[in-house]
Amino acid sequence: MENLTKLPLLRRLLPDGDGQNKKIVLLTLSLLCMLCVEIAFLVFANAAYQDRILDEDMATQFVHDMEMARQRTVLLPAWSYSTSLELDTSTFLVLPFYLLTGSIYTAHTIANTLLIFFTVYLIFCLFDAGEGVSALLASCLVLIPYMVGNLDYFNMMFFHTSHYLLKTLMPLLLIGLVRRMHTPFASLPPFIKLNAVLYLLLLFLCSFSSGVYVIVCGVLPVLIGYFLFQYYHDLPPARVYFLLALISVCVAGVGYYLNTKTGIDALGNGMSLVGMDDLHEHIATYTIAIFQLFGGISEIHGANQTRGAL
Repeated sequence: MENLTKLPLLRRLLPDGDGQNKKIVLLTLSLLCMLCVEIAFLVFANAAYQDRILDEDMATQFVHDMEMARQRTVLLPAWSYSTSLELDTSTFLVLPFYLLTGSIYTAHTIANTLLIFFTVYLIFCLFDAGEGVSALLASCLVLIPYMVGNLDYFNMMFFHTSHYLLKTLMPLLLIGLVRRMHTPFASLPPFIKLNAVLYLLLLFLCSFSSGVYVIVCGVLPVLIGYFLFQYYHDLPPARVYFLLALISVCVAGVGYYLNTKTGIDALGNGMSLVGMDDLHEHIATYTIAIFQLFGGISEIHGANQTRGAL
């Protein structure tokens, strides 16, 4: 056990002074092994089943990716865009690998593998030094393939085009930045500065591809939540908070403007607020849908409707 705690990886994950705590060491090792198993399974599933579990939506996305590579453009003049520009997926990683390998399945496997590791990296960025156990547990919970199928968790997050993964990672990047807004910029580690650039790039890409709902549902809740937290504790917001909020709105606005100028007008632009008369019904629907998304409730009447509400 003492020899294990001398490993550089474990020393980084363990809190200071817990190197001799056998329970903490065993828990850390167990979570680390579990995380490795989950990553290995996700990579294997992508490598072995890309061409075997293929629904209509994913087949369309594959053709879309191949056409973008063939025509050397991200906006296809004759393509029928039904919901979004489909750019805030694994597409930008897929295209170069598809051009190199000539196999759309191999390209998606490589792209999804990189995104899986990127997801773990971002989760670890949310935690401070010495919180390795919490970071490992969070990573394990996120990477579990709770449900498999069209529009289900595994397919939308880590399989085929990882359709909703970037939309999820973008708010995580913002949360990581918000947690460190009170640190002087010069004292920030390089990876935080890199994350700030990645956040703005993803925000623009998601807004350009999927429209206004990305900033409404992913960015504003984080910014408002931070402001309310500071207000509740009688603390002033960090000065950089207002700059970050302004830049976020501007970047998302440019993306939204370009989305409408392309004539696509993403489906998310037509979102409407729920009225007070229907609010109680929607709360119940969303609650059930969350449990269904993670496999907590078996398929029941209206399951497709509730899952679609998400």
